[in-house]
Amino acid sequence: MSKISTFYKRTGPVSVILSVIFSVLFVVTVVQAATTIGTNISTDGTVSVAGLSTFGNASSTQFSVFNNAYFGATATSTFSSTGALTLAGALTLTTASSTGLATLDSVKVSSVGDTVADIQHGTCTVTIGSITASTTAMTTCTATGVTTSHKVFVTPYITNNGIFMVSASSTADNTIQIAVHNVGYTGAVNPADNLWSWMAVR
Repeated sequence: MSKISTFYKRTGPVSVILSVIFSVLFVVTVVQAATTIGTNISTDGTVSVAGLSTFGNASSTQFSVFNNAYFGATATSTFSSTGALTLAGALTLTTASSTGLATLDSVKVSSVGDTVADIQHGTCTVTIGSITASTTAMTTCTATGVTTSHKVFVTPYITNNGIFMVSASSTADNTIQIAVHNVGYTGAVNPADNLWSWMAVR
């Protein structure tokens, strides 16, 4: 007679059934109480996590998502990269306030383009004074943010005939130097003090 038959006769069918039930419950309890899975998990369906999930990085492998990816506790958390960030597709930037779309230390539009590190723009009042006929006068205007490293572009606003802007440059910090020529149609001319627009690129 086998040991199983002997056990069955001694304990009876009820005890055997209860033993099986307790064994199953024990296994289920141990599985549900587990907090660490030491092997890979592969699934063809959706993985749902009810609580907080933390994912570590054991190597330099890539991270990819097919929808939104949040870095930090909320969707408004910032993303910082100390190295180069390369994007294969289009980059769309949005802002929820009037503080600006994006802040960049430098930008290069194409592989052959020049790097742009700063763009300033504004207006300044240009006071030229009297200019003798057929001569060029030099003047300056205050342009906050401009340095001697900037390339300056000026849109003159001149209301006097025979007066033309010749050149503009950044000769000192916060200063644009302007050269204005009088072609001599009506002798000496004292142009009106007008508000000029400027842009500076570095």
